[in-house]
Amino acid sequence: MQFFSYQRTEKKPGVFALFFSIFSALITLSYIRNSGGVAIELPLNLLTLMVIGCAYIYVFFRYRLSRSYYKNAFLLVGVVALMTPWLLDIKASQGGVLLLVALLAWQYLAKQSMSQYHRRYILWMVFLLALGQAAICAVQSFLPQLAGSMFEYVWLRSHGRPYGIFQQINVLASFLATGLGCGFLLLRTEEQKFSRVFIMLGLGGLAFMLGINQSRVGELGVAVILVSLSIVLKGEIPALRVIIAWSVIVLALVTGVWCVNHLHFMINGKEYLLAREFAGSNYNRWHVLKITLQMIALKPWFGWGYGTFEYAFSRYVIAHPELNFPLTENFTHPHNELLYAWFQGGVVAFAGMLLLFAGWIKILIEGFRHSRLSAAYALLILPFLLHLNTEYPFYQSFVHFALFVLLLRLGVVDEPGDRALNSRSSSLSMRLLYAVTGISLLTFGLVGLYANQQLTQFERSGLINFSAETPWYFETQSERAKFDGMVSLLMKYNRSSDPETLMRFMLDAEEYSHHHNDKRVLIYMSVVAHKLGNDELALQMRKLCMQLFPS
Repeated sequence: MQFFSYQRTEKKPGVFALFFSIFSALITLSYIRNSGGVAIELPLNLLTLMVIGCAYIYVFFRYRLSRSYYKNAFLLVGVVALMTPWLLDIKASQGGVLLLVALLAWQYLAKQSMSQYHRRYILWMVFLLALGQAAICAVQSFLPQLAGSMFEYVWLRSHGRPYGIFQQINVLASFLATGLGCGFLLLRTEEQKFSRVFIMLGLGGLAFMLGINQSRVGELGVAVILVSLSIVLKGEIPALRVIIAWSVIVLALVTGVWCVNHLHFMINGKEYLLAREFAGSNYNRWHVLKITLQMIALKPWFGWGYGTFEYAFSRYVIAHPELNFPLTENFTHPHNELLYAWFQGGVVAFAGMLLLFAGWIKILIEGFRHSRLSAAYALLILPFLLHLNTEYPFYQSFVHFALFVLLLRLGVVDEPGDRALNSRSSSLSMRLLYAVTGISLLTFGLVGLYANQQLTQFERSGLINFSAETPWYFETQSERAKFDGMVSLLMKYNRSSDPETLMRFMLDAEEYSHHHNDKRVLIYMSVVAHKLGNDELALQMRKLCMQLFPS
């Protein structure tokens, strides 16, 4: 990517970097209708894969190896360890492929030198992207009708809490917190008065929307990154700038919190506050972590398998009533990425996560040895690291994952390598690898986006004309297509009264329910089992539904 110069004397980021930045702004400001979900079920993530694919194709034409090559065995071995059990269980969860894509990105970035000009350019890009999200948040919280038409935002469902383009409140918060950290660091380099005033106003806007968002992990991320940068850069940024920045941020955050607790909004003739309740969330998360640790203790070496948490966790809770933990919601993850990796992939995946953390610590130590500014760059991923301890943001937003890799590289100190890495054979083979990967990502993204829109159209039209013989491109949205296919079988039965259709539904629904908990599917299975004369199975389904969804 042209952010990263091939020579240290280059002053401008290049045409492709500008294109990449503009495209990044477009995909993070544009909403494509969808039915929610995670990973490749979200159009934003498919668009992100397409952008990365275009970048890899560009690498094929302009790939150059510089003499500087950053080596970090912790990161490489950590990715391999984390990825190995994942790839062995690829049919259950395709997330290991995303790790391969990230590894390729890291390998390329590690072989490119990065000047201070390019680092500043990246800081501005992240800061401006965060401001774009803050603008969307303002529309979602304070202009419900406009937000509904532009982003399909339902004010009552989210209780006025914005989620930007990411469709998840905490994912937005960590993005805003990271943008705020980048903006604060820009105060170290910007000397023009207009730029400093713009940055101060931007910091206030981000802090205000974080107050409206009410994400604890976002607010904690801001506190940690600001305190860390202020300590590390003490004496590097004029004291007056730091005092003004802190004052603006605190005042804006307090104003946002005040609005949450005092502003009343009229929705459908009824008054609402933005304030949310945290007690239930605290109770649930603490108990989910404890139960997850108990389950890990049962299978510490090889784990429970990828894609099994939703099913295994719920069945474990049902089988152990002494836990006294009501399933008030469907838990699809333990709200901690480290435990999630250990639960699914066993001790190998757990060791991989620890090695990746050690790799970042190595980057941070090298930064402190080089300069305070280098250490500050290495600290910018702190909001993301905190978020990984409460949820799994990289599944919800590939933008976050790409930004994480980019900021991790930003913290690396560039030192001349011991040897030139410019052999034609290795260059050609690597270029071909990037070309094939880029074309694959671009193709998959295009096909997946088309399938996503087709499924969304079917779902919003009541699955009318949904064919039992699903087209090949629906494989890019396989889980969603399976669910829609099951529901369409029931609708077909309403028209044909063919009992064979019900039998097919029961087979598909049984397979689906071995991986997912869905109240509608269990209710349908109970009704269909009764229709087929299997009252015992119908009773079992009703009982299971009440255990999984008591409310």
